[in-house]
Amino acid sequence: MIAAVLLLALAGGESRIHEFHLHRGMATVAISPAKASATVVVFVSTICPISDKYVERLNGLYRDYSRRGVQFAAANPNAYETWQHTESYARENQLLYPLYRDEKNQLADRLGAQSTPEAFVFDSS
Repeated sequence: MIAAVLLLALAGGESRIHEFHLHRGMATVAISPAKASATVVVFVSTICPISDKYVERLNGLYRDYSRRGVQFAAANPNAYETWQHTESYARENQLLYPLYRDEKNQLADRLGAQSTPEAFVFDSS
């Protein structure tokens, strides 16, 4: 169901990831798809009007699926959008899911992400 609603774009990127690191403020956070039934990673931008249009839909998916063991992580890969911009965006848009920074586009490049918003769904295997 999640894959039917979100764009699953694994072509050109890794199809299996055991752990990845994102940043929240000065802290580095390790996220492991193996620790959840599924993991949804959505690349977003604080200045992208298309990302803005998906906030409510992503909040709804988070409400519906997080209680079923699906973990969500939104990642902002844009170097010119500071942590302060990212944090303000999450607060102002009342994001229910965590929003991180993808420093130096490491995860976006690893997965082959091309635009925002763009989502990747991983199972636990």
